[in-house]
Amino acid sequence: MIALDRRLSSTWNSNDFKDPMRKITAERLAFLMDGAETNLNPLKPEVRIFDDGVVRHRNQTYFEGAHRRDAVRYLLDLYLPAEHQWGDARSIVMFIHGGGWRIGSKDDLYGLYGRIGRIFARRGIAFAAINYRLTPRVQHPGHICDVARAFGFLRARASKFDYSLESMFLMGHSAGSHLASLLALNPRFLRSHGLDCGTEVRGVISMSGLYDLRGIDRFLPVELEESAAASHVARHSLAKAGLAFPPDSLADASPILHVSAMAPPFLLICEDLGDFMIEETRRFATAIGKARVEHSVIMMPESNHISMLIDLARRGNPTLGQIVGFVCDHG
Repeated sequence: MIALDRRLSSTWNSNDFKDPMRKITAERLAFLMDGAETNLNPLKPEVRIFDDGVVRHRNQTYFEGAHRRDAVRYLLDLYLPAEHQWGDARSIVMFIHGGGWRIGSKDDLYGLYGRIGRIFARRGIAFAAINYRLTPRVQHPGHICDVARAFGFLRARASKFDYSLESMFLMGHSAGSHLASLLALNPRFLRSHGLDCGTEVRGVISMSGLYDLRGIDRFLPVELEESAAASHVARHSLAKAGLAFPPDSLADASPILHVSAMAPPFLLICEDLGDFMIEETRRFATAIGKARVEHSVIMMPESNHISMLIDLARRGNPTLGQIVGFVCDHG
């Protein structure tokens, strides 16, 4: 295994990988670490052309905030196909990381999101991995406002980077899946940027998200018990996730309450080793189905909340092929 630069190390605690919902095999961990890039500057803009022709524009600032300490949260990395690799629709996927609205970044999991981004780009689809401000720095709607800003930035740069305004997709995992779904369904956040979620978002790829925040108090004890952290509830990062949403904001922040027939198509993906996430996905699929929203549900076999992400970057993964197919079919 290669040595890792300290700045690259994941913000997930190493104990998270031992919890049942996040446990990964030694072989998966080796896969993560062996593919990591070292010596990446967390703030400096950089352009790199990889051997496969993929072009990365790293640390693009999508918003100039009032506070310097937020600068790293207003960054995104953009992965573009080589000119001969572009698909016909010249689509782009904006990816939103998870972490319970309190932790995480686009550089997490030893640069896994970047590896996934390069795979998308090699298949002819541009890919942007974004940061956003976290709790306790902000509460709702701070996170989703940043996501909307990043989406607006990407729309404004379409002609510069040569992807299509008509083929923009949202993708997220866990808390990022919640934010992707909320941006696509609650129109007020894109409208604040002069955009319309009914036309600007071509489709949503949602990986094991929370869709009804009114149940967050029910979710946290389940997750804490499954992670064997019940004796350390006060210190566990998920125990404070509820602080991201003031009680009077839970309805506004719940994607399931904003479903309408105008929603874009959804591809819902869930791990098969997490009963709560399976049930949450089922309830959301039922809700969007009743609204006659086009959707599909994929259960990733032998996966949990973290390994499902790792497996996306592995050669020949069928779920990645289904995601690419979803983008190509709707682009």
